[in-house]
Amino acid sequence: MIEVLGKIVCFVTVSVSFIYGTLLGLFSGEKFYYKRKYKIDSQILRGSYPLCLAMFCFGFVILYSHFFEDHVTIFIAALANALVLSQIVVFYSVTRSRNREM
Repeated sequence: MIEVLGKIVCFVTVSVSFIYGTLLGLFSGEKFYYKRKYKIDSQILRGSYPLCLAMFCFGFVILYSHFFEDHVTIFIAALANALVLSQIVVFYSVTRSRNREM
């Protein structure tokens, strides 16, 4: 019973981490595009992009801890996947904003 409760808590934590990371990435990409017109580029991504990366990395560490045994493998795989996923989310939100504006 306790093991099942632990698995449920891990699943909810990973889900919330991915949802918040995606929302942070989407909103930072949209703000980045709209503020780019006024020549204020990098300050927006410096604030929210690392948070997006951290949220995804946290979720992937919890997820991969169920599949891998070695801590180095877990951390490297989680960091690599979080980096790729956060880049995809921010790039998608910038291109979505650009298409909506035209």
